[in-house]
Amino acid sequence: MLLSWVRPVVAASFLFLLAIWASRPYVSGDTPFVLDGTNALIDCLSRHDFHACGFTGHLNPWHLMSPIGDWPLLQHVPDLISISLGATSHPDRVDVLVGLNIAAVLISVILGRVVLSRAGQAGWFWGFLLVVLSGPILAYANQSAGEALASGLVARVVAKEAWLDEAKRVARDIASKGPVATRLAKEAVDRAYESTLQLGLEYERRALYLAFASEDAREGLTAFTEKRKPGFKGR
Repeated sequence: MLLSWVRPVVAASFLFLLAIWASRPYVSGDTPFVLDGTNALIDCLSRHDFHACGFTGHLNPWHLMSPIGDWPLLQHVPDLISISLGATSHPDRVDVLVGLNIAAVLISVILGRVVLSRAGQAGWFWGFLLVVLSGPILAYANQSAGEALASGLVARVVAKEAWLDEAKRVARDIASKGPVATRLAKEAVDRAYESTLQLGLEYERRALYLAFASEDAREGLTAFTEKRKPGFKGR
């Protein structure tokens, strides 16, 4: 009786997780640096520089001594695959990497099903799938506030007793800006969740033109040159 509802719930949760991964890929941590490192690796290989490859012995602004970075070279293999598939820009490569990650998860689940079935323990598959689903939850649950901030999962960390005051401070800061630009920026963020990257960038470009054509834009530039507080009118 228990499995009659557990199985569809676990299966639906797994499909929902895959859909979220596919529709809203999220870049955090050192992913952009790894992609840049892949570019450096390709450049070294094209120049037949198989020794050190730009190693300086000194830390650059990103605390690296080589343009490739200090990651294992195998970590660049998925990105090399994405480039071989025709992806050149960072967003395109991230999309391919997300697809490869989803494929890897699906293959792992299928292999788990096959192995458990051949071992005569097919009923354990749903427990295995539940473990797969709990992986991201456990990973994020064990992160400290500082780690979440460093990886880009959160934008700001404040003390528990000060969150409301900080929220009000941020709201006042936003409200002090030009109303036209603020409204356009908010709408651009909202639309980003409902459209493709290309459409989102196109709307952002149009919003920028509208903002610069407003009276508030001229007032902001004038106030800046005159070193005074701007008097925005919302038009």
